[in-house]
Amino acid sequence: MSSSYFLVVVKQTAEDMTVLVVKCPWEATEGEDEGGLAMEAQSVRVSSSQANAPVVAMELGCGGIEEMICNADDDGVYRGGRGPAAQEGGPAPRKLLG
Repeated sequence: MSSSYFLVVVKQTAEDMTVLVVKCPWEATEGEDEGGLAMEAQSVRVSSSQANAPVVAMELGCGGIEEMICNADDDGVYRGGRGPAAQEGGPAPRKLLG
């Protein structure tokens, strides 16, 4: 994907249609070691239908992997963070502000 992010496809991908998005620790951050590299990579499982768009957005500076981790569902998989699904034929769900 890029020099900062990559996708990992493993056996679990075939079972639950998710991929692992990994942010590489190449960028200097707080807590860096003497070599100038951060010590830990960050990762989150993402539904395969959502795998490309968030990585492109993060490369463009729109959000970060931390937001994906925070918006992951209870099972730890990020599915887009769009809120409740639309209901056909009923009232629209209330908008969440903020």
